[in-house]
Amino acid sequence: MMGKLLNLLCLLLGLTVAIQLENNQLQFISIGNLAYISLVPFGLFCLRAIALLYDFTRYFRESRPVGRSDATVVKSVFESTKRYCEKYGILNSGSGSAIEIFAHPFLDRDLSDNGWNTGDVVIELEKEFFTSQGIVEKNKVVPGANNDKYFLRSFRHLFADDSEKLRLTLGRTDWVNLVNVKDKLMADEPLRHKIVKSDFKTKNAVPSSFCLHFVCLTKDNEFLALKRNNSTEYHPNAMSVSFEEQVARVDVERGSDFRAENWFQRAICEEVFPLTGFFEKNPAAAWDAVSQYVEFKRIWTGILEEDVGNFSLFGVMKINLSAAELVVKSRALEDEHKTKRDDEGRLYVFRKDDVLDYLQTGRARCRQLYWPEKFEDVTLMHPTSLYRAEWVMACLQA
Repeated sequence: MMGKLLNLLCLLLGLTVAIQLENNQLQFISIGNLAYISLVPFGLFCLRAIALLYDFTRYFRESRPVGRSDATVVKSVFESTKRYCEKYGILNSGSGSAIEIFAHPFLDRDLSDNGWNTGDVVIELEKEFFTSQGIVEKNKVVPGANNDKYFLRSFRHLFADDSEKLRLTLGRTDWVNLVNVKDKLMADEPLRHKIVKSDFKTKNAVPSSFCLHFVCLTKDNEFLALKRNNSTEYHPNAMSVSFEEQVARVDVERGSDFRAENWFQRAICEEVFPLTGFFEKNPAAAWDAVSQYVEFKRIWTGILEEDVGNFSLFGVMKINLSAAELVVKSRALEDEHKTKRDDEGRLYVFRKDDVLDYLQTGRARCRQLYWPEKFEDVTLMHPTSLYRAEWVMACLQA
């Protein structure tokens, strides 16, 4: 925008200094005066060049100042993920079962502007409905409501565009087809590696559930963590230094202009704060109740969760509360709105040193959020949680 304004100013100056009015007659100015006056647009040109250089150094500064894996000593890539990477010639697989399919190119120590703004992540929905046909011979009965689910069909990122930085296209399926495909792919590695492609040369047609995994940091840069319930569909009892939320119909129905902002707002209200019931009734009011505590929320990368054949986004957010202050605010919100968090597991807190311990030794200790005097030793992490911890720690330590 600054460059466009400077260009316009230069053009106007050029038109006004090339002629002058003398004795009510229009005359060209002398060559000497023209050369002297031309220093003005030349100076503006230099200012524009400086502005461009500033933008260049601002946006291209310290691109990935440290490698994600530099924070890690323990290498814990799944054997099946190694085989997938060998098959498709992928050199940097990530950790656990995570395979990075795209990433914002400018990730550095300034977490507040890393990655894409959630309002710049545009999501389009295709009308076609996808089933398990061709993957599963016959669907088994699956308990629970058969709600719509959405999976990643394709993506593209436009770094030079002024408004839309990341565009995602989703296909539609449902819970029954999703679970049947997931169970089949988890049990059949050759089939999973054959039909789930991470290069997206053609649109993905394998039903799954597009998920947002996000790290939540407190104002002290402690990591909020979730230990999953035994009843969760994906990775029960595993600890994760991040939260997750699948795209749901309520995100889609909040407006024709569907962006990741809608989705991330709901995730924060339901996973970090105890506003699940309130959000279902009034999403805008629920977000207004907690937005004052959110310092930033950004999208960093997209990954394939190889072990389940699922694609997901990786985001990072920060609250302006300590862990203890979050407990006080959460209890106040529960009393005021008579609501609660999603019942997916118990909340814990990892200090930065705790996360670093896990990255370096494969073991760590954390404390419960609501009962900070209670500690737990951790050896089992969610298969892609280590990948997210690596990225955030690498940037925090840069």
